Amino acid sequence: MHRFSALFILLLLCLSACESARQEDPQPVPLTTSIALQVPQLQNDSTAVLTWSALNNPDVKEYRLKRWEVTNAPVTTYSVQPTNPAAPTVTYADGSIPYSDEVQYQVVGVLASGKTIESNTVIFRRPGVLMARAHLYDVLFDEPSRTLYFFSRGGIVSQYSLAAQQIVKTIQVGQSVEHGSLATFQGRRELYLPTEDGRVFIYDAASLTKLDEVRVNYSQPTRGLTSVLSSNGLLYITTTDNNGPTLRIYDRATKAPLPYQNNRDWYGQRLYQVPGSGTELVGMALYVFPMVYTYYSFTPAGTLIGSQQSFSQRNHQLDGRIFEFLPTGSATSPAPMVPSTTKPPPTSRPCPSYSPPTPATAPTRPPKLFTPAPRTAASTPFPCKRPTP
Repeated sequence: MHRFSALFILLLLCLSACESARQEDPQPVPLTTSIALQVPQLQNDSTAVLTWSALNNPDVKEYRLKRWEVTNAPVTTYSVQPTNPAAPTVTYADGSIPYSDEVQYQVVGVLASGKTIESNTVIFRRPGVLMARAHLYDVLFDEPSRTLYFFSRGGIVSQYSLAAQQIVKTIQVGQSVEHGSLATFQGRRELYLPTEDGRVFIYDAASLTKLDEVRVNYSQPTRGLTSVLSSNGLLYITTTDNNGPTLRIYDRATKAPLPYQNNRDWYGQRLYQVPGSGTELVGMALYVFPMVYTYYSFTPAGTLIGSQQSFSQRNHQLDGRIFEFLPTGSATSPAPMVPSTTKPPPTSRPCPSYSPPTPATAPTRPPKLFTPAPRTAASTPFPCKRPTP
């Protein structure tokens, strides 16, 4: 009886020990089938740090980090090798992030079998960078309203608010426009758009509502306009036509042309206003090489005081659409301006020799941007007769 009791107790102890051993055996961790990618953190101007959850799978061969800009299709892929399989996360520093407002990332885990596991997609938004997604030909900035105006070749005008950080309005003017300008007329901010059929469209700059138009060129076939600039209630307009005056002046209120004649104009000029002056302009010829640039001085009423002209060196390719006045810097005293004279009839002979006025009659003005060398009949950079564009 005692022997039987002892065997029974021993059996119970063995069963209890086996049960305890079964309870203490570690359970296998299930293999992960997903990757959680976190939003990148900006480390410096060109580096973003990405972190994602590691795959708990011994068959992980590599991670592929995919990056692309939101507006572009091309994808950049980086191979990231898992250095510590036991780590719960993987970290990678992207040291060449594009200078864009938004960049997208995704991680793809690649197993030895070739199977792939994709993570979620995250968007990295670079602080302080804003992008307006529009097809651009030209841009104007209206400082009083902190508004940008984008122009496309097809006549699309978009209004971008810096305060709202988005395009707030887009219109279609019906035809291609060239280089326009902004100005205040009778207390209202206006936008002036030169068109390909010889008209200047006038829009309310705030609402983009068309207010009026000025027809500039009545020649047949109709020639287009290159640029328009408003100052002192006058519209200074350049044309692509190389016959007749290529710079026109119109009264904004009456839409009537002002008398103007100058033998130094060049066709296809883009006009820029000299900062701090309402009567001085610089015209940059866009369609000739070497590029011709002309300085103009007018009275507030639009009467030409004089002009002077120079041209770029032949070994430097310049573009008159990329031009800006330096806010500071030294300027040299230019040669005296040549007063306006009646334009001679078309001829292929060289232009008349440079004849500066006497000091007593020479107009006075502050130093300008360039000092053209005195011109003679032998050294004139181009003939009076303009080539056909």
